[in-house]
Amino acid sequence: PLDGSLYRRGCRDEAPSGDLNALHLNGVVMLRRADFLGVVGYDERMSDYGFDDTDLYARLSTRNISYQCLRFDLMTHMSIKHADRGLSRLSHIIHRHAAG
Repeated sequence: PLDGSLYRRGCRDEAPSGDLNALHLNGVVMLRRADFLGVVGYDERMSDYGFDDTDLYARLSTRNISYQCLRFDLMTHMSIKHADRGLSRLSHIIHRHAAG
């Protein structure tokens, strides 16, 4: 269980060098809903790929919420193309337009 002073996240900096699984799983996070809302969640103004997780982690740390690293050996990143997930180029454009 998570308490108010702890969340769990991917920690690619602590993974072995060259671990592509860890690279892609850095954004995996488990935290209490109240903590997520307390930092106003993800910054929706960030429209490019990446750093939204790092930004969230930084804002959680300003509230003195510490973290534990998740074990990458218990998770696997599945590299699936957008088309294989049913996402077209058009849906990607619409998503970027709505976010930005």
